[in-house]
Amino acid sequence: PVLSCPMVARILIGLAGRAIFWLGFIFIVSHALWASYITENIGMLVVKAFFFPITYLVYPRYAGLWWILLPSIIGYWLSTFIGNLPPVD
Repeated sequence: PVLSCPMVARILIGLAGRAIFWLGFIFIVSHALWASYITENIGMLVVKAFFFPITYLVYPRYAGLWWILLPSIIGYWLSTFIGNLPPVD
């Protein structure tokens, strides 16, 4: 099959958006876990690790990482709607 320029652009936007999402997700969750580990709050570390989707959405608002959360969420939606990648389970 021949790839046209719009198809290549959609593929690249999808891959770049998903990469931005995963980098942001990994950074935010690891930052939350590291902060709990450093303060020796093992109970909160376990809670943050178990409920990592909630940690990803709530923790950046209190830790000042909203500037990472916004591009991560935008990258996810770009990859899903423009890049036609399946949603992350």
